[in-house]
Amino acid sequence: MLRADPAHKIVNATLYRYEEALACWKRVSAPVLWVEGEEWDTLKSYGPNAGQLVERRAALSASCSTSRSRSRATCCTTISPEALAGAIEAFLAG
Repeated sequence: MLRADPAHKIVNATLYRYEEALACWKRVSAPVLWVEGEEWDTLKSYGPNAGQLVERRAALSASCSTSRSRSRATCCTTISPEALAGAIEAFLAG
């Protein structure tokens, strides 16, 4: 069961401009920690927009480190906060 904030399901009247967002992602030069749940099928959850996730990750390839928690969901902060804290500490330690 996903214990996310119900406000995430509210429809937003502002359209997401993917091309602009991707251009911003490509300009990221700082190191990035990408955290996702080990049992979360990332691409399946994005459905027809899965290619966008792949493009975003590719845009960050030079600066992106990936960490997978033992969580089944995207909400690692509530399901496995200790594992998330460990990943962040390791990332910051370099």
